[in-house]
Amino acid sequence: MQAVKTLNEKVHVHRIKWNKMDTSEYEKLVDIEMKKKINESETLTVNNINSFMSSICNTIVSTAEKLQPRKNKSVKRKREWTPQMSNLAKDANFFHWKWKMEDNKNRNSENYRKMRSIKKNLRSVQRRHEANKRQNKMSEIMTLSETNDKQFYSLVKHQRKQGSSSTSILKYNDNVADCDEDILETWADYFEDLATPVNNPCFDNEYKTRVENDNCVLHEIYSTHRDPLQMVKEEEVLDCILSFKNGKSPDETRVTSEHLKHGGQNLIYILTIIVNFIFQNIHIPTVLKNGIACPIFKSGGKPIDNPNSYRKITVTNPIGKMIEKLHLSRNSKTISKIQSILQKGFTEGECPAIAGLILTELFIEAIENNRNIFFALTDAQKAFDIVWHDGLFREMFKCNIVGDNWLLFKEWYNNVQTKIKWQGQFSHTFPELQVVRQGGVWSPAAYTIFINSLLKIYETEQIGARIGSVYCGVPTVADDVTLVSNDPFELQSMLDIQMFHANKQRYIISSQKSCVLQRKRNETHSWNINGQTLKTPDTATHLGIKRDNGSKTGTKEVVPDRIQTARKTVYALMGAGLHGLNGINPKVSLHLINCYVIPRLVYGLDVICLSAKDIKNLSTYFIKLMKQIQHLPERTANTGTLLLLGQIPIEAVVHKRMLCTFRNIVANKNSVEYNIANRQLAIKSKDSKSWFIRIVELTDKYELPSPHELLVNPPCKYKWKKLVSKVVNFFWLDKLKTEAKDKSTLNLLNIEDTIIGKTHNIWFSGGAEPFAVKRCNIKSKLACGTYTLQQDRAKFSRQSVSPICQLCKHEPEDREHFIIKCKVLEEVRSPFIDKLRCYIQDIASGILFDELFQSNNNLLQLIVDCSKFHFLTNQQHVHIEKISAGLCFSLHQKRSSLLE
Repeated sequence: MQAVKTLNEKVHVHRIKWNKMDTSEYEKLVDIEMKKKINESETLTVNNINSFMSSICNTIVSTAEKLQPRKNKSVKRKREWTPQMSNLAKDANFFHWKWKMEDNKNRNSENYRKMRSIKKNLRSVQRRHEANKRQNKMSEIMTLSETNDKQFYSLVKHQRKQGSSSTSILKYNDNVADCDEDILETWADYFEDLATPVNNPCFDNEYKTRVENDNCVLHEIYSTHRDPLQMVKEEEVLDCILSFKNGKSPDETRVTSEHLKHGGQNLIYILTIIVNFIFQNIHIPTVLKNGIACPIFKSGGKPIDNPNSYRKITVTNPIGKMIEKLHLSRNSKTISKIQSILQKGFTEGECPAIAGLILTELFIEAIENNRNIFFALTDAQKAFDIVWHDGLFREMFKCNIVGDNWLLFKEWYNNVQTKIKWQGQFSHTFPELQVVRQGGVWSPAAYTIFINSLLKIYETEQIGARIGSVYCGVPTVADDVTLVSNDPFELQSMLDIQMFHANKQRYIISSQKSCVLQRKRNETHSWNINGQTLKTPDTATHLGIKRDNGSKTGTKEVVPDRIQTARKTVYALMGAGLHGLNGINPKVSLHLINCYVIPRLVYGLDVICLSAKDIKNLSTYFIKLMKQIQHLPERTANTGTLLLLGQIPIEAVVHKRMLCTFRNIVANKNSVEYNIANRQLAIKSKDSKSWFIRIVELTDKYELPSPHELLVNPPCKYKWKKLVSKVVNFFWLDKLKTEAKDKSTLNLLNIEDTIIGKTHNIWFSGGAEPFAVKRCNIKSKLACGTYTLQQDRAKFSRQSVSPICQLCKHEPEDREHFIIKCKVLEEVRSPFIDKLRCYIQDIASGILFDELFQSNNNLLQLIVDCSKFHFLTNQQHVHIEKISAGLCFSLHQKRSSLLE
């Protein structure tokens, strides 16, 4: 093993806070420094480019660090210590000292009792302080949700952040590492072993020799007869740099994309010279090839102490990424021409979810034609970490990436080295002899090229399942290759072809993780890979969608699985205040749900056929969640729950996604899914369970252009999305309003002015104060008719309980009596009514004012939901709502205390 080069102390990389730095001053200083290096850049050679690159990186990093504002280093207390706490602690210590000075140290003495009392008071103050901090965080989240998206998401992330997922032990090769230094070196050994080629007995060594010889010949030919790459311009370099995201981790040179973006024109000029030099000389500096790899835990129930449960993500120099991207841009058209139409991953214009839709259609087609269907879900072991470089170079040549393009790509994988970063420490450096780096710009395209020849074999020979005349045998997303056939023996042939390809290209198909899902269980078949029998489970997961072999659509497990995932997400957001009465305003809760929960809840539902039971289960969970964030009882009308939030049902969200997915299909006319759509819409009857017939039903339901029209004239993406959103929202809003009119409990709720995407005035007026949420909650219960009064108790008990008000004993206690009439509550009610009178008097004329306050019905409406009165402005609605919410909450408090 190489010498360990870890530090005894953790390496702290101080990130530059670009939002707090004077970027114009940085640009000015870098411009001056780069001007000095222009002459040197024009005399670059293969021998000095590495040192020149290091000099450039050091210059821009040191310049940025000089301008970075220094922050005072101070040890932060784990718990805040206020002056009040300090005084109490001093008093407690004083009485403790006095008690210790007593001879007998009697625990019944006055000094001891005072010490205990003061300590108890101190703990109480500390708890109140922590509670106030939590409430302030809630208020901050609610305020930022409307003013600053970036800080809002940052605060939510901080609030929901759990402890580190780093393991304290790591098991590898029968050894157990239990300290940071040993774990670090175990990681390095593990990934070094992965990056080192091994000779499996099944691998084709004769083919290996032939490929190596071919690559030597190609290298000699292309080096002798050069086919120069197109040189880049400064504008192209600048556009490439600006396309990079901010806030990414730096590599070992500590350069980030922001260093380049704010570097000025002279830096762009020098970078252009460097890129053209590399393109011309086919030589990449070592500093651009080296990387820092970080093990990232995959989660999903995997053991945290097993290295196989981690994914290696490599961080490289952004200048190297820029060169990779510019090189890739010169080959993207060539790659797209040769790419298999069934490859849905890492391909421009393709959506990975479409592979799931193809499986859905194949399953339904088999059921409707009463045929067998077999899905082999294969898994390549450590697909990106075990890629034979010589085989990849040969595949590049077969894909018409030739000349200097081929030489430069080969140069990227020459003498590649990596070190592991773990808990702030670095391991020894090791070579990567077989890998496409996850985190590299070329890596996704390189892997699709590596696997493309396998897909082309199936596609050319038409081996596998079809929908009519449309071949669909291998729907693939990157390394997830799914083999589909209607014949068990043909499926075994497909597996044999895959194994033949794997043995030639020197990668391993895992027989433990691969499986076969078959529709009919009454037939017994078995399949094998290299002599090892594959499992045939009842359920299997493909692209996060749980498929089964027993239901009519093969997806009965999907909705329960999605609901479980959504529920876990909601629990994770509780730290950010997503929990009913003591949390944040439901207006902000809904924003969190739309951002975090709904995408997980409906993932994959747009490419499967949901049954009526699935939709019912989905809607039941979603409605329950909407009631929980508003702290409304279960008996609240579903329509009222949604109208208060201005939210459409979850079924409508799925419909929107399905319609947008169909638009993506018809826009991609050269794709297999377009051919399937064309065939299914032409052949299938209205009774078919095909996904595309569901689209016909949806377009009819929402009065949209028919799928047949869309196939001929695909709409613009953004116009279609806007149109779908508009018509779906209108349809469901109209339906919710119609249903709400039949609910007697919602007669005081203003439903006519509801706008989808805008919360009701009750919640809108609540603002960012946590206590206001409690006031608004009482108001929302009264507006929905679910605040339990004596009349409600009588109904629930079938009149065995008296409906007469338990406070005044005069008449049945309904909403009108509770809010306006009850004499016992008059003392609480009067100040708020007087405040309302004073405010309305300045707004309404004499007749209108009298009409409002002399009629109990109008006054009740004004208090419960003033938004029904259109002579008031939105600002006036909010002001009245705050007064009436205070009234309702005070009445609730007084009534509760009197009835105890």
